[in-house]
Amino acid sequence: MRRKPTEPEILAEIASTSLRQHVGGAAGGKGYHFQDLVAVARILECGSTCLGIGDSPLITQEKRGSKTDDLHMDWPEGSFSRRYQIKSEEELGWDTNLQKQFIVEHRKDPHAELVLTVHRMDLAEKLKIERHDYELSFVTVNHVSIALRHNPHHNREICRLIDSVSLVPAHPTFFASIWHHIYSVWIHDWERKGDLLELFEDLSRTSRYIISSLKAPSNETNDLVWLLNETMKGKLHFAADSETLVVTGRQGRTLVPLPVLMSAVDDGFWNDFPQDPWEFWDAIGGFGIDEDCDDEYYDSVD
Repeated sequence: MRRKPTEPEILAEIASTSLRQHVGGAAGGKGYHFQDLVAVARILECGSTCLGIGDSPLITQEKRGSKTDDLHMDWPEGSFSRRYQIKSEEELGWDTNLQKQFIVEHRKDPHAELVLTVHRMDLAEKLKIERHDYELSFVTVNHVSIALRHNPHHNREICRLIDSVSLVPAHPTFFASIWHHIYSVWIHDWERKGDLLELFEDLSRTSRYIISSLKAPSNETNDLVWLLNETMKGKLHFAADSETLVVTGRQGRTLVPLPVLMSAVDDGFWNDFPQDPWEFWDAIGGFGIDEDCDDEYYDSVD
């Protein structure tokens, strides 16, 4: 009779399986790594619903060889936690170490939300039904299509999430730029760990403010943005967070965002600003943030 494995043996096998998942699996070597794809999508999702400092989780994406979770989200003062397992194995089932993995996590924190994300809808539905047979009804099962490892910024839901954290018009050029920028900063600069609001503050600055800092603008700023969009009637696009107004205009086939620090604008400017879009553009440009621009945000568009 086979003996019951000890917990160290279980964790060692989980680590081995996790390592194979990171270097191979259905996403291995083709497009974005599936775990990275899902992690960035979840960061966008979390950013799109963030309500401020008290709603800003510490996010940790585990590296290759991790023993348990693939993605952690821990909200301030232990108020809430979410744990993701992200798998792209074709024959995945609960009768593997996956069951033990979730049981270990549930014992560690019975109040944490535990989520399994897989790469196919049919597999997610199968695991969702079968989880009850393995006493895993506390696990949420969902999917992100493996096809998104190529050009995820073409996906409608991903575009919706990107649009919710951007200060520029909804456009394929910006969808691609913002996705690639968030991915690069999260994976390479932040090395897959950081506070959500601190991350977006950095993303905003390094994208030349086309990405929101997630800090909400005042009611006065919201009213001003509405007035400007109404006055310019689509010739210019306006959006703002707590500190920055981004004015986007078109020069030929190119969309050009102009970030302006609200505190730098003279108090009297808004009382008598130019009503003509291009006169306004020239006038507001005098208050623009003087930083070098990354060419990727200024590609020609149709």
